[in-house]
Amino acid sequence: IAIETFRKSNASMQRDGSYISNQSIQLEGEEIEIDQMIESEWQQYVTRLALEKVSSHFKPYYIEMFIESVNGTSAQVLADRLGLEVHTIYKYRDRIKRKLRLEISQVIQDLEPAGE
Repeated sequence: IAIETFRKSNASMQRDGSYISNQSIQLEGEEIEIDQMIESEWQQYVTRLALEKVSSHFKPYYIEMFIESVNGTSAQVLADRLGLEVHTIYKYRDRIKRKLRLEISQVIQDLEPAGE
């Protein structure tokens, strides 16, 4: 009886140990997902702030055109809808993108503590 109890106890401990081990792996995986979510949220926040600042330098319909372009609307569709030439769509998309990159760098520099 003592040997049988020991075997059951040992098997139970192994199962529990395996479960604990699996849980820590799962938690580590969740931490990675949380880090990725935080990074994604940070990037979206910085981009929104930068886009707000950039928006003051361009007419609103160019900003809307840029956002639609980034979201996958073709330059031809945008040109037809807005009554512009395709090269104008590309020109303003590139101008806004350059300005946005500079502004994102500035926003990050402003938001992050010095020395990092």
